[in-house]
Amino acid sequence: MPLDGVYCRMEGHDRTRPFRNQARIYIAGASITYSSHQSARTELPTRWYDDTSFHVDWTPVCRRWGTVSFREHIENGVRGLEENAQHFWQYEHPAAPHMEDCPRSHRSRSPRFWPSHASASTDGLRENCDVTLLQTQHGNIEQVLYINLARRTDRQEEITRELQTLGIAEDSIIRIEAVDARDCQETPIVCCARSHIAALEHAMTEDLEAVLILEDDFMLCQSPQQTRERWARFRDMAPHFEIASWAHNCLRLRDRRDRGDARARYLQTASAYAVRRSAMRRLRDTNLDAIAQNLLFDTHMSTISNEVQWFALRLALSKQRPSYSDIEFQSVDYGC
Repeated sequence: MPLDGVYCRMEGHDRTRPFRNQARIYIAGASITYSSHQSARTELPTRWYDDTSFHVDWTPVCRRWGTVSFREHIENGVRGLEENAQHFWQYEHPAAPHMEDCPRSHRSRSPRFWPSHASASTDGLRENCDVTLLQTQHGNIEQVLYINLARRTDRQEEITRELQTLGIAEDSIIRIEAVDARDCQETPIVCCARSHIAALEHAMTEDLEAVLILEDDFMLCQSPQQTRERWARFRDMAPHFEIASWAHNCLRLRDRRDRGDARARYLQTASAYAVRRSAMRRLRDTNLDAIAQNLLFDTHMSTISNEVQWFALRLALSKQRPSYSDIEFQSVDYGC
């Protein structure tokens, strides 16, 4: 869905009320401008990830605001934009005033996908193409493995529906029985680590080239088509990746100058990641090491990022669905 139009910044604590400075964003093609009751219309430096997500540099308006990411977002049935997964900008009008004043070159948008150091290519994504997620060539995913407790049939149903939207064949989706802390003497987080180890050992036993390992609260951040296209583009840009995190938290890059998908130095969250055969054993052993040292495996795992080609996809392709956690024994919404 094209994003052209006017969006009004809403209050953080009340998403039904406009923010006090009446801030608005005007989108026309690739051009984005900003205004408020305190400032005139100002054009913002913008880089597009795809048709529904982009990056903005606030420097022309306020230097301390830095750079942020926006993506299309539906909140309580209301269309809008989400800024850095925090602020909501509600859609107001189908066309912004004075769009005819925008440079003609800005009126059509060719989505851009930022390069990592692995490739200097900035070609746009293919439009209206059917990109298959599961292929064997170029180290692409052969199976999707999701970790699920037998008693969490609610999550099994949710992730099954989510994966169906990606067009993945049923026989390529494998359920990995999660280790249940109720049945053993170990903590829930250790049982979670052992579940990931079981998924990796399945992939090694089956001699698979690459798998996507998911926790059962997996939820796409973008449309299925955009997800397939972004994954295909990533593989073209980083054909020798060994691990690629679809979701992440507390991300630190090896090179701070990198934009978009890039090599990770540190990250948290093991909720969704693709792993190649060459890194499976190393990742499994790292998880075993975390258990032996009584460390949180999902923060310890990236200690091997200097030994393997570990990438983080930005914006993230997925996040954890808000739900009841059997690890924290309460409903959680990690936002990532």
